[in-house]
Amino acid sequence: HPPGAAFAGMNSFLFGRRKAGADPRLHESYAPLSLLKLDAADRAVILVAVELSAAAGFISRLMKLLAQKRTFTRWVNQQLKQKSTRISDLFQDLRNGFALITLLEVLSGHVLPVERGHLRFHYLQNVEIALQFLQFDGARIVNIRPDDIVDGNPKLTLGLVWVIILHYQVVRGIELHIADSPVIDAASEAAICTFIYFTP
Repeated sequence: HPPGAAFAGMNSFLFGRRKAGADPRLHESYAPLSLLKLDAADRAVILVAVELSAAAGFISRLMKLLAQKRTFTRWVNQQLKQKSTRISDLFQDLRNGFALITLLEVLSGHVLPVERGHLRFHYLQNVEIALQFLQFDGARIVNIRPDDIVDGNPKLTLGLVWVIILHYQVVRGIELHIADSPVIDAASEAAICTFIYFTP
């Protein structure tokens, strides 16, 4: 095939056949693909390709979410060891605010009030206490509300934990330890997850 033949063939597939007398440099010179009257088999192949592409994107996002969840859960549990407690599910176990307040007490050295009830109202109060303390302590919290955490919103729960890691470890540089290694290793791993909670 002459040079550029493959590219020309790809153009023909993507944009359709060029109209007679049209400038070949312009995409607008090509008839839309829908005008090529593809048969049912070709249309089915294209549809499957589009669906597989969408599915691959979803699976990729899901795997990233699960990796972030594992990393953040491990980090939280390393801090909670000081209080002889732990969580199993990051998205569920922070909902009542108990573990969240305990985590902040470990990291800050302060004793925080806590609502001991088991109604949604008490959970909202606990998370509100945690968020207000974080802001009082200088952490920057954007677009995270108590009901987001109480409802177990995965994206914003990860976002809140990331704020805590940034504030108490990266920004302040508190020297904590996980086993024999500095906690900064876990924070770096979390950063590698490239979690940015305010993006779509």
